[in-house]
Amino acid sequence: DRPYRGLVYLIPTFHNPTGRCLADERCKPVVDIARKHKLLIICDDVYNFYYFTEKPPKRLYSYDTRTDPDYMGSVVSNGSFSKVFPLRARLGWLEAPSQVLKAIANTGCRFNHVVLGILGTALQSGGFDEIISEGRLAVKSQMEAMLETFSAELPKEVHIAKPLGGFFLWICLPEYMSAQAVLDECYKKNKINFQVGDCSSLDGNFKNCCRISYSFYEADVLKSTAKKISAAIRNHLQCTE
Repeated sequence: DRPYRGLVYLIPTFHNPTGRCLADERCKPVVDIARKHKLLIICDDVYNFYYFTEKPPKRLYSYDTRTDPDYMGSVVSNGSFSKVFPLRARLGWLEAPSQVLKAIANTGCRFNHVVLGILGTALQSGGFDEIISEGRLAVKSQMEAMLETFSAELPKEVHIAKPLGGFFLWICLPEYMSAQAVLDECYKKNKINFQVGDCSSLDGNFKNCCRISYSFYEADVLKSTAKKISAAIRNHLQCTE
């Protein structure tokens, strides 16, 4: 008999694109449902290091407690060095039930031993902790610069979700507006690109929403970009009034 009947993919912490976290009071019920229906939850925990609060949110993986009488190993936590290491190393790790780890070990995966050596040295020396700490502060500063600019430039009809971590701002325009039209203007005039919300929806929802990344560029570039995007949004607000 197979231990699982199905697989569920989640980004419970600093969700891409919305930046939200699964509420604490909902985490244990989600695990209970997975146990009841023999589901394996794959948590994409690649943004967890980039929290802007005093402490990071508790991972869904931690609610799948091994001492529970109905424990069956229902949650996998997937991490990635590509989000935290300067080399953008295509290497990650899993925290998973033993049966999942055994199954993966038999798939014949191969690794880049040079990258493994560099990362191993960074972990052993404590340099990795420093990289994460500096990266978290930098990304938080970049987020604040962009958020401050949008907050000053955009009218009250536009809702901006302040992220508590992660890489993205989620901006919701009035429902009658098209984020694609705003994107088209931004790209035509300034070669600025962002993701329209319906790209993240199987049903084509969130056509009025924008996902904007703040993780790569310096604060001054992000401020300038936010002003140009805001100008395009204001222009389309006036056109649709």
